[in-house]
Amino acid sequence: MILQNTTELRIVGIYDRGVPNQERIVLKVNELLNLAQYGILIAFQIAPEGPATPYNDQFIWLTERIIKEGTVIFIYTGPGEFRETVVLGTDIPALVMHWGKQYTIFANSNVVPILCRIDALHIAELSYNLPQSDKLEIVSNE
Repeated sequence: MILQNTTELRIVGIYDRGVPNQERIVLKVNELLNLAQYGILIAFQIAPEGPATPYNDQFIWLTERIIKEGTVIFIYTGPGEFRETVVLGTDIPALVMHWGKQYTIFANSNVVPILCRIDALHIAELSYNLPQSDKLEIVSNE
């Protein structure tokens, strides 16, 4: 593996695969952290413990929030509202997030989430004086 594993935030599992409004990824926080450094990619994995290839345009950022050790995070793949709560029947803190997909993601067991920690960024400068367009124009040097 070319990257190290995260130990401070771990994927516990994927539950209710393919079940609308119930399918979710469950994460466990192992130390105080800021969720702003984390996101989840969706990937295809052929064999257990084998490499996973991310799909294009399948990423969720986990938002800016300081989270304490022991917190459980539920990320439902469908639409819904963010809330802070506790795990049912316990006093364990929990966050409930929603990806906002109109369909389930994990019905195929070869589709897996990849938890990633973002350690560095470079953001392009915002150009206030240029006209905005929804079309990408390619300029040729011919």
